[in-house]
Amino acid sequence: MRFNPPPNWPPPEPGWYPPPGWQPPVEWGPAPLGWPLWVQDAAAPTYVTSTPSSRAAGGCLRFVVGFVVVLIVLAIVGALVAGLSHKTTTSRTSTPVEPAQLASQAVPSFSLPAPPADENTAHPPIEDVALAGCSVDPSTGWPSCQVTIVNRSSKTSNYLVTVSLLSADDKTKYGDMIATVDDLAPGQTSPQTAQGFVVMPAGGHAVITDVQRYASGG
Repeated sequence: MRFNPPPNWPPPEPGWYPPPGWQPPVEWGPAPLGWPLWVQDAAAPTYVTSTPSSRAAGGCLRFVVGFVVVLIVLAIVGALVAGLSHKTTTSRTSTPVEPAQLASQAVPSFSLPAPPADENTAHPPIEDVALAGCSVDPSTGWPSCQVTIVNRSSKTSNYLVTVSLLSADDKTKYGDMIATVDDLAPGQTSPQTAQGFVVMPAGGHAVITDVQRYASGG
C-alpha cells in the first residue's frame, strides 16, 4: 500500500506515510470526495507496437526460417532411411533377468512430510479485527473509527487494517481509513484508531474491508 495525498495537500517527503493517529492540519482542507488515500503499488504496463513494414519483414523472416527448417528435416530423414537400408542385421542374444535382480534395481520409495497448515486459512486475519465504534470531528467533519486487533495466530505479527466509508446502500465508497500495529504478540490485544480525511455524507457508515497480517521480522 502507498500513501496517496490529494492534489490540494502538500506532497510528502519520499518514503513518509502517516503514523497511527495522524491528522493533517485543518488549513489543508478535506480530501476530494471518494479520493483514495491508500493505493496499491503497481508496475506500469509495457506496450509494444509494430509498424506495417516491421510486420512484413517479420513475415518474410518467418517464411525463410520455416523453409530452411523443412529442408534440414528432409535431409535428416533421408540420411536415416539410407543408413537403415545398408545396415546389416546382427544376431543378438538376450539374457533373461531374474525377478530378484529387478527388485534389487528398483528405486527406493520415500514420502514427503505434509506441508504445515496455512495460518491465514486456519486463522483468517479478518477475524482478528473488530470495529468498536466511530465518531466525527465537529470542527473538520472527518470521521474516525476505533478498531480492536487481537493476534489469534501463532506468530508475532504486523497488521494493516483498511476501514472503508460507504453509502447507506453500500454502492458508493467515499474513502478508506487505515489502522496499523507492529510486533503484536500471539494472544495480545491492541486498540487502534483509523482516521479518515474526507467529509462523509449523512447516512454513510464504516466497514472493515481488508486485513493484512504479516509475521514480524524481529
